[in-house]
Amino acid sequence: MINFWIWIGVALTLATWSYLWKDSPAFRWAETTYIAAAVGHSFIVGLYTLRDRYYPIMHGKPLLIIPAILGYFYLFILWRRGRWVASYPIAIGMGVGLATQMSGTIASDFIGQTLGLISEGGRIIGATPVTAFTNALTIVMTLCSLSYFIFTVKPRGVYGIVYKLGQYCLMAALGAMAGNYILGTGLSITLATIRRITFGLQGYG
Repeated sequence: MINFWIWIGVALTLATWSYLWKDSPAFRWAETTYIAAAVGHSFIVGLYTLRDRYYPIMHGKPLLIIPAILGYFYLFILWRRGRWVASYPIAIGMGVGLATQMSGTIASDFIGQTLGLISEGGRIIGATPVTAFTNALTIVMTLCSLSYFIFTVKPRGVYGIVYKLGQYCLMAALGAMAGNYILGTGLSITLATIRRITFGLQGYG
């Protein structure tokens, strides 16, 4: 039995991949279909979200009407004279989001990585040669990479060598991240897509 939806997915996948060769009507069809489906899905999800948010307001939680009003203020951005009203929910949202994000970022990324770097230095003494070399290399590469972002001093002399080494360290890290994505996430997505196409062909047979 032929699964109609599987073949829809196969057709959209092949039409999207056709862009690797050149722009074509098939790719434009897949692009517009995806955008239309995404907009329709977002609209329906938004309606259900409004319904779920207004239900508590009508059942004993009137304070939730404040974020509801702020949400309506976003619509003023469509009115030229009233766009200043939309700046209030935008400012509140950015302020709250930035404060929440910064608290977690400072604790995990800044303090956590600094403590990790210090602990790496403490494990150099008395460690095996391989572990000591790895920890020392981590510290050197970290400090050299940080030196690349010092913009108040010109990269000359010894600092110029450290600055150049920091460039190489950053390029190596970015290359490793790109390779990890290609061999990890990108390859798994490609294999899953090929498996879907193969499954569709098997269903057709």
